[in-house]
Amino acid sequence: MKSLLQQLEQIEKWGAFYEASDNRVLEVSGSDSTPFLHRMLSQNIQKQEIGQFLHSALLDRKGMLLSLFGVLKIRPDGYLFLIQQSLFQKTWDHLKKFKVMDKVDFVDRSCEYRLLYQVGSGTETVKPSDSYSWKETIYLKPVVGYLIPSPEIDRFKRNGPSISKEAFDLVRMESGIPEYGVDIDETAIVLEGNLHFAVARNKGCYPGQEVVERIFSYGKGRTPKNLCLLTVDEEVQIPAGTIVYDAEGKEAGKVTSARWHPLKKKLLVLAYLDHKFLKGELAFKIPPLCQKSLHLAPFPGNPRN
Repeated sequence: MKSLLQQLEQIEKWGAFYEASDNRVLEVSGSDSTPFLHRMLSQNIQKQEIGQFLHSALLDRKGMLLSLFGVLKIRPDGYLFLIQQSLFQKTWDHLKKFKVMDKVDFVDRSCEYRLLYQVGSGTETVKPSDSYSWKETIYLKPVVGYLIPSPEIDRFKRNGPSISKEAFDLVRMESGIPEYGVDIDETAIVLEGNLHFAVARNKGCYPGQEVVERIFSYGKGRTPKNLCLLTVDEEVQIPAGTIVYDAEGKEAGKVTSARWHPLKKKLLVLAYLDHKFLKGELAFKIPPLCQKSLHLAPFPGNPRN
């Protein structure tokens, strides 16, 4: 595979494919699947059309994020969940726990399908007739998702060059989207992680709905802290947990992840910041005394913009 810089140039000029091999596929079906999922998930499943893809979440009663995934409706009573490997069993177990008397079945379809993204420039590729596709709207770059039968994946990928997870992670970070287990977990409220796209307003009751609606209604969607994208103009090491300070040396937040973008020549940093520090200068300190400046990136997910 090409270098990371070459992969990023490929995305900008011609586009490329990324195979999300760490994703699993769970089918949820049955005569009660739609009302069951509607009352369990943060999205409006009752209004989802066949072929439509939605980002959604499972929350606890405090609005904390238990799991994050995509939901593809494939028939009136059938859905495919696209879930990262580390959340697959947790998501399955949680849904089964609350099924009770509902006529709902769960089947692991991970061996039957592969998840592929077309990233960057170029037009949508013609897909096999028995696969699914959708346009992603959560990234700043053009991204098309494909769920393809496993035997077709190699033939389909020959339509263009491939990129690594490292390259796709930079596309994700540029868009201010957290990775579960790295930038967000069940200790965070769903709205703290720029995940508004995974929540439907006024859809009726689901676990955590009261907390989410209270934030929207009384806090105008703002939470005490928010995941923000920051940049540094040089390549330095910033480990997770690094404290971010304001110009007066007050603690403003904490870093969750940082990656160097060789094409933009900037370090991308995701960090949770307290709202009261979003309008001033920010910095982090590398032991023992060296201080580096951080810049709040101008992208739609940052609360300041």
